[in-house]
Order: sequence, then C-alpha cells, then structure tokens
Amino acid sequence: MERISKIMAAVAGAIVAFFVLATPALAETAWWRGEYVQGGRATPLEAILTIEGERVTGRMMERNTGLTRRYPKLFSTVLNGRLRLGVITFGKYYDGLGGAFGEIGYSGYYNQGAGIIEGEWRSGPSRGTFVLRKLGAPPPLPTASPNASRILQEVEASKANRTAAAFAESYWRYRPELAPSMLKGGRPGNGQVRMDQAQLRHGISESLALNQPALARHAQSQCRQLTYAQRRALREIAQARYGQLLSRLAERRAAISAAMKTPISAIAADTVPLRFSESCGYAASSGVPAEGRDEIVVGDHLLLSGVFSAMLMDSFIIPTPDRAGADLQALRIDGVDSADAAALSELLFRMRATPLWNNAMWQYRFFLLGEYQSPLHQVEAAVYIAVCPDRSIKCWLTFTYGHAMTSAARVEVLVNDQFDFVLAHEIGHYALRHFSAVGSCEREKPLERDADLFAVALMRPDTGLFREDRQSRLFRPDEADNRVGSGIELFLTQDYPGFEEGGCQYPPFAERVAAAKAFEARAFPAAR
Repeated sequence: MERISKIMAAVAGAIVAFFVLATPALAETAWWRGEYVQGGRATPLEAILTIEGERVTGRMMERNTGLTRRYPKLFSTVLNGRLRLGVITFGKYYDGLGGAFGEIGYSGYYNQGAGIIEGEWRSGPSRGTFVLRKLGAPPPLPTASPNASRILQEVEASKANRTAAAFAESYWRYRPELAPSMLKGGRPGNGQVRMDQAQLRHGISESLALNQPALARHAQSQCRQLTYAQRRALREIAQARYGQLLSRLAERRAAISAAMKTPISAIAADTVPLRFSESCGYAASSGVPAEGRDEIVVGDHLLLSGVFSAMLMDSFIIPTPDRAGADLQALRIDGVDSADAAALSELLFRMRATPLWNNAMWQYRFFLLGEYQSPLHQVEAAVYIAVCPDRSIKCWLTFTYGHAMTSAARVEVLVNDQFDFVLAHEIGHYALRHFSAVGSCEREKPLERDADLFAVALMRPDTGLFREDRQSRLFRPDEADNRVGSGIELFLTQDYPGFEEGGCQYPPFAERVAAAKAFEARAFPAAR
C-alpha cells in the first residue's frame, strides 16, 4: 500500500509540473543530503544532481565504511540517470579513490513538491534502501582553507563554468583532430615529450586550421538542436559583451576615428539594439536606418560557433603532471597542509562536481587517449593516478583547483574574444556607416576589411594586441592583461565569413590576420 501511495504521489507531482511549467524546462542543479541503509546500518550520503527534462546527472559522496580509512570519503559519478513520471533511476559509479570500484544501481520515486527522492539500491545480491532530501542552498564550506573556498566560489560562479554546463555535451559530440605537430612521439599518455610554448602555439595553430571547417559544420548542426536554456545563455553573454563594447566605443571614439582616418558615429544600445536570429543559416548583419532597421542582428549559430571555437582552443591546453607541479607552487592554497582529510574531501567533492571539471575530463579523454569510449569517471581515476603517485587527497585537490582556476580564466576570455570580434565587426559597419545596398565584390571587400580593422581598434588592450609575451597567457592569464593569447589569431579562429552573397568570397584567414597586424603596427606604433 505504501508503495502504491508513493507511485500515486510521484505521478500526481509530475502531472502538476507538466501543466504548471508552461515555459520550457531549464536544467536544475540542486544539493541533496540523506543516507543509504545496508544491513540495518545507515551511511550518510551527499549528492549534487542536475535534472533537465528526463535526464539526470551528478556526483555523490559518502562516508567510507571500509577498511581503507586513509580516505574518509568515497566519491562516485551519477550516470545513465532518467526521470520519467516521477520514477528516477541512475547508476552510482565509484571512481576508485579509497579503493571502491564498480556500479550501484539506484531506483526510486521523486516527490518534487516535497523535495524527496527515496527508493532502493542494488549491487548483485546486495540491496537496501536510500533517501535523499533537497537542500535549500549548498552546504557551508569547510573553514579549514579560506583561500580554497574562495577559489571554489569563483569557479562555481564563473562564465566558464556556466558555459561548460550549457554547451560541453553539445561540443563534445564533435571529435577534434590533433595536427601532426601536436603528436610527435605519440599522445601525451604514451610518453610524448613536453612542448615548449613556441611548439605549443605552432601545434595549436595547425590544429585549429585542421578542425575549423568541420567544427563550423558541427555548430550548424547543433544549432538546430539548441534548447531554450542554451539560446538564453548565448544571448546573455552577447548582450553583456555588446554593452561593454559600446561603452568602450564611447571612450575611444576619437582615438578610433584618428586610427581609421574617418569619422566614427556614436552608437547607444537603446537606439541600436542587439537582436538575435534563430535561423541556423543566419550569420550577422548591421541595420539599414533608411529602411527603419536601426539594429544589429546576430545569428545564434554564429554565437554557438564562437563558444565551440573557445572550447576547441581550451581542449588543446592540458596541464601535464609537471605543469601541475608549477600550478601547485603558484596556487599556494592556504590551510591544505593542516586541514584534515575529511575537510579536504568536501572541498574536492564540490570542485569535481562543477561542469567545468567534467568538461576537463572530456578534454583529457580526447587529448590523452584519443577515443570516446572510456567512461569519464575511469578517465578521472587514471588522471588521478598519473598526477598523484602518492595517492594523497592534498595532491588531487591542489591539481583540480589549479586546473579549474586557470581553465576558468582561459575559457572566459576566449569566449569573450570570440563574441567581441563578431559584435565589434558589426558595430564597425554601423559606426562607419556602411549602409548602402550591396554592390560588387570589389566594392564590398574593402568595407569588410575596414570593419575588421575597426574591431581591432575597439578590442585591443592599451598594451597592444600582437605581442609575443602575451602569448604565454594561453597558460596563465593574469590580472594585468587578461585577454588570452596571441591576438587576433584567437578571436578569428572561427573564420567569421563576412560578405559572401552573390558568390563573393571573403579574404582568407591568413590575409585578414596579416592586414590586422599591419594596421595595428601602423595606427598604434607606441604599442610595439
């Protein structure tokens, strides 16, 4: 009778949710705390679960009741999770830390109104019950390491973490290729010699050129499958970047006019709004005031291409164990040496539950293994063994925090650069008053070139865009100059097509980069 009541309550909750939630369902990530019972003994259990429609993913942590007490907590990944009409099922896969391996099957009922999941777990002949209760807010962080807590909060709130949450799965349906220059001696997992920064830049440039046409097609196909939440995420980033670029234009208008040797029109977001097109074949355009279109329009698929290009770039930069050692020295997480293993386990669990870290495991699987079959939790265990031969929680926590911190900074500025160039190019058309009807290729190509140069003038930091020492920030962005990388090569990686109507092809990528470098050297000699 009790089982029937639970089913009825779950079904009723699902029906109510179906009719009440008229807008498309968004992914909900929540904290859960409860216990599982085995042999009459209850073991505390914590979980971070993401529920989006019928899909359930997440991480779990529990007290270690085994013999290996060096690790007070056991960690696991939630895979193959489904929620349908209030019935929830998932597999809990242990990652090996603490000596626990294998899968535990969970099935039960989700009472959305009460915020409770309860049911049974099974592992071979063993079985028992479990219950999880949703928390109103994340549990407080341990106070043993204030600096680690601060870094964790920054990563959780970062644009890179939100980007990974929204787009990592869509991106990794694409399978990148590494250029031969990145594979000398085999993959890093097979003993590849570490590259210096010059070798890495060369390998990345070749790999970008190798992948970009196929990645553009992938963005086009994934655009047709964008969810409401993904479109909203793209547009929120674009709106924020558009506002910042217009503010910068107001500050630099005179300097840009001098550099371009032509008057620059003022633009305000309220008079020239940014709009979006859901058409997956639409790139971008600036409005025509004479036709009553004072606007800049960008296609969602072009923004998605920018996100994918940033994730492609980030996937080529994997911290190896010797790099992790350098990160450890730079990070200096206070309190790690004195904190007990239980406190470090909680910090480790929370960082490993971020979408950004999950995306990192996709990167390692691609870069180190070159295949897509190994489950991510097994890849994570392999990285842990390789990075931390002493099997210490301190080593693993420091590596995860160092990796997440640098990746968060890198992805954020890469995404900003991608969006900024698309938007700045279109702002350039408007500010330079390129409003006449489309003409011949000979007439249109100079206008597209001028919009490129305007974008360089608007985006460049005061210290200059094309400086050799800036390229080291592929590895470690800093506060003084946090635009990553080698200048325009990064934010042109998606090879923004520009004017292509009537068979008119835009100048090739290398030609555009050369023109941009020559323009900066000529117009801003002090930066050289």
